[in-house]
Amino acid sequence: MDAKTAISQYRAIYRALYNREPSTLRHLGGEWVLVNGARMTTSDLDRLTAALREELLAKRRRPGRNLILRLISWLTK
Repeated sequence: MDAKTAISQYRAIYRALYNREPSTLRHLGGEWVLVNGARMTTSDLDRLTAALREELLAKRRRPGRNLILRLISWLTK
């Protein structure tokens, strides 16, 4: 995968998961990218993106847990 595609996919998943942009995300040339201060290859970025995608899917599978925790917090006040 080329660096531009890897960066755009990472940015989209990161934004969906954390509701903000990554602090540093740029192409360094060739297959190297800079992600939040860490220099890595595009294949490493692909693996990181896949891990974030799994985390996002897991977060979306358990939406009721957050609601229950907020309700418990509200009832204990």
